[in-house]
Amino acid sequence: MSEGDAIGGFVTGSLIARELSGTGARHAAHTGEKHETCLNCGTPTPGHYCPECGQHAHVARSIGHILHELAHGILHLDGKVWRTLPMLIAKPGRLTRDYVEGRRARYVAPFGIFLFTVFAMYFTFAFIGAPGGIMPAVPAGGADEAAAEMQTELNAVNERLAALYEERVAARAAGDDAALARIDADIADAEFEKRIIERAYNSVRTGNFDWQGQVDDITGQIVAQKRAAESGEGQPESTNMNTGVGWLDDKLQHITGNPELYFYKIKQSAYKYSFLLLPISLPFVWLLFFWRRDLHLYDHTVFILYSLSFMSLLTILLWVGMAAGIWGWAVFWSALTFIPPVHMYKQLKYAYGLGRAGALARTVVLCAFTIAALTIFAMIVAALGAL
Repeated sequence: MSEGDAIGGFVTGSLIARELSGTGARHAAHTGEKHETCLNCGTPTPGHYCPECGQHAHVARSIGHILHELAHGILHLDGKVWRTLPMLIAKPGRLTRDYVEGRRARYVAPFGIFLFTVFAMYFTFAFIGAPGGIMPAVPAGGADEAAAEMQTELNAVNERLAALYEERVAARAAGDDAALARIDADIADAEFEKRIIERAYNSVRTGNFDWQGQVDDITGQIVAQKRAAESGEGQPESTNMNTGVGWLDDKLQHITGNPELYFYKIKQSAYKYSFLLLPISLPFVWLLFFWRRDLHLYDHTVFILYSLSFMSLLTILLWVGMAAGIWGWAVFWSALTFIPPVHMYKQLKYAYGLGRAGALARTVVLCAFTIAALTIFAMIVAALGAL
C-alpha cells in the first residue's frame, strides 16, 4: 500500500472508528442549543430527547457535530433512506432546509448518505466497469455502411503491412540495419492502427467498445516511444524530467516509466479521497453568501453533502442504464450536463430562501465553481496517486 492509499484509508477509517468506539459521542450528543420544544414535531421536551419522535433536544450547528452523525448515517439507514432519497431527488432544497433547521429525525444524516452513495458508485463501477467501458450500439440502419467503410480501411492497412513485411525481408537480406529499424517502426505503427480499426469494427457489430484495450494500446505506444528515445533512436533530452527538485524528478520518472500502474492507482483509490470534495467545495459555496450572517459553515456543509449525494446517484443511474442498453452516450452526457444545474437551482432556491433571479444567478456561478472544484480534486488525486 502506498503512502497515498494509507492516507485515504486512515482518514476514512478514523471517521468511522471515532463513532463506533463511542469516543466523544456522549459529549457531542449534548452540545448545541437546548430547545424546550422539539423542532421536528413541536412536542414539549423537558429532557434530552423528544418523548414523541425521539429527536435530541440539543440541536447543534457545527462542523464537529456533522462528524458525530457519520456512523448513524451509515449504519442505521433503515426507513430513513426511503424518506431521504425521494426528497434528495425531488425536493433537495426542502431536505437541506429541514435538516439545517432541526427537523432531522426523519432523514439520513448528510455525511451518511454522502458516503453511502459514494461507496455505491464505486461498487457499481467495480462490477459493471468504470465509465467508458461500454459504447452504445450503432443504429441498425447505419451499421452495415459503417462496417463496410471500416473493412475498406482494414484492407488498406493489411496491404500496407504485407508490403512492409516484404521490404523487411529485403532489408534483412541486404544487411541494412538502418532500413530494418525504420521498417520495424512502420510495422509497429501499422499494427497499432489495425488494432484500433478492428476495435471500432467490433464495436459497430456488437455495440461494445473495448476501451480498456484502447487505453492499453495507447499507453503501450507512449511507453515504447519513450524507451526508443532513451535508447538513442529519438531525442531523450526532450523526454527526461529535470525540474531541479530531486524527489520530484524521481516521482515523475516513476510515473512516466510505468504509466499503467499510475493510472490504475488513481482509478482504484479516487473514491477514498472523495471526502476532499467537501473542504474543496466549502469556500466556493461560502462565497455565494459570505455577507449573510444568518448562515453558518454547517449550513453550507449540509448543502454540499446532499448535492454531492444526488450527483453520485445520478451517475449510478445513468451508468446502469447504459450498461443495460436503455440509453447511450448522448443521453449519458446530456443528462450529466443539464440535470445537475436544475438540481442546484432547486436546492439553492429553497434551502437558502432565494428568489428566482437570485437562485438562477447563483446557479450559473456555482456551475463554474463546480468545474473549478472538480479540477482541483482531480489534481490532488493525481498528486496523491504519485506517492
